[in-house]
Amino acid sequence: MLGAGRVTRLLGSRQCRLNSERAQADSNVKAGDEVTLYADFEYDLSLDTIFDDGKLIAFVKPSGLPVDVDSYGIGADTVLARLQIHQSTARLVHRLDTQTCGVMLAAFDEETESLCLNAFRKHLLKKTYYALCLGPFAEKTGDITSFISKDSAAARVSVSSDKHTDSLEARSDYHVLKEINVQQNKLSLLEVKIATGRTHQIRAQLAHIGHPVLGDEKYGNYSVNKALALHQMCLASREIKLSDNKELGIYAGKTFVCPKEKIKWLNALT
Repeated sequence: MLGAGRVTRLLGSRQCRLNSERAQADSNVKAGDEVTLYADFEYDLSLDTIFDDGKLIAFVKPSGLPVDVDSYGIGADTVLARLQIHQSTARLVHRLDTQTCGVMLAAFDEETESLCLNAFRKHLLKKTYYALCLGPFAEKTGDITSFISKDSAAARVSVSSDKHTDSLEARSDYHVLKEINVQQNKLSLLEVKIATGRTHQIRAQLAHIGHPVLGDEKYGNYSVNKALALHQMCLASREIKLSDNKELGIYAGKTFVCPKEKIKWLNALT
């Protein structure tokens, strides 16, 4: 994906067209519009590979790259599209939010896809994230248990301390790794392990307890994000660790880790 800074520079130099007309920074884009960028750099469609045995691949998803096309079928550049350039039989086995970066898994055949889907369904793996949040935590280690309701129309969730008819339990454990100050804002770098995989779980739960993820445009603090000029969300899938359950076959006990140097916001802000 092109960064916001690059797109802004292209707009400023009048190198962007919307339906054959020169586009401005405030031009409105709707489904079906054609946007053309005239850039003097090569567009990179690669993915950083961590592991690949021809059946299972672990790779680093960059922030801003959607996993698949949206509900309107829009999105030429996606994780799945890049994987299928590498191998046409690639199929997704789980998802990350568009603005979340870090390690993901995908399968190249039906058998491995089934194995992975079973692992996620039966919780035969542990997922660990890095999250940079607003404010200091009173407890340096803790757990968050709440109930999440999904609003598909609004593409967001709501969090409650109490169970409702349409809500699902969400459980996350956190540990404060580091506290930092950036432009008079006190921030906390967390390691978060999730026991459940609800939509927007980490982002929504942390916002609910008053510690929104930096750069989160949906649940975050708009004024702080703007003051820090954040163009990406500070949430990363750090590690996927498979259990030693025999159902996982040759992948039992394997761990896939996103190299820290691949997490741009972590290097820039901490």
